Amino acid sequence: MKAPSLTIVVPVYNRAGIVGRTLDCIAAQTLRPISLIIVDNNSTDNTAEVIERWASAHRSSCFDITIARETEPGAAAARRRGLELVTTPIVQFFDSDDVMVPTLAAAIVDEFSRHPDLELLGWDTNVQAPDGKRRVNRFKVDGRTMYRALVHGMLSTQRYAALTDLVRRAGSWRPDIRVWNDMELSTRLLLQNPVMKRLDAEAPVTTIFTADSITRRTNLKAVSTDKEHTLDVCLKTLHDAGHREGEAYVNYRRACLAAEYAAAGAHADAERLMAQLPARGQRRYRLIYLKHRLCRRGTWLIRPPMTQ
Repeated sequence: MKAPSLTIVVPVYNRAGIVGRTLDCIAAQTLRPISLIIVDNNSTDNTAEVIERWASAHRSSCFDITIARETEPGAAAARRRGLELVTTPIVQFFDSDDVMVPTLAAAIVDEFSRHPDLELLGWDTNVQAPDGKRRVNRFKVDGRTMYRALVHGMLSTQRYAALTDLVRRAGSWRPDIRVWNDMELSTRLLLQNPVMKRLDAEAPVTTIFTADSITRRTNLKAVSTDKEHTLDVCLKTLHDAGHREGEAYVNYRRACLAAEYAAAGAHADAERLMAQLPARGQRRYRLIYLKHRLCRRGTWLIRPPMTQ
């Protein structure tokens, strides 16, 4: 039997009650053979027992299942551990509370087979908010890919598959990035100038947002500090690469974060972040700040000033 071409990596933290739904949708994939790596991120409930039982019931000669452990907290650390174990040419990262249609894995392998130069394949996703509202996030390959990744999160974890070598060349997941780690990785992925394509299919993934997450961070100040760190890292990466347009998008996100600080009553922190923005374009950044603070919708319509 031929070896699998695709590995799906799923980090799990305290998902005993719902992880079965995600794992079942992976087991239902029409692609065979296929490889699955589940990384238990040091769960404190009975998640480990649940995934062990599930793996025992589903493992077969054409469905390879590996269970790994990662004690360092955070989704990025768990995904990095999973990537270390991947032996297939294509990798897809997936979260433990989302679902995919049964034909997605087969479509991924088919696209990479038909396009030998392809390095990253993305798709539209359905998004289900905790209040039940739904929307569709579009994946587009055009001249504004960095903008879409940094401002709209187009390369969030559930929205693409890539060559394993591409992710490793980009530097893999950084465990020190605790929030917005998919945005940070996407910055480095896009700086590799990968050959990209959109999967022509109707939203094959549904992202289901819940009140908790693998980041384990619920304190506003702690989460915001982590977000600042992510923005700092992205800005340095883009500055070192001479990607001035990307820097402007990171600064846009910083102005939006400052607005969120202000809305939460942390006015001193809001002004501190605003002071970190380039002197050139302060009026535009202040407009972004005010728009996001007051409305939270449509801020992206205000284009950030480009750095020199």
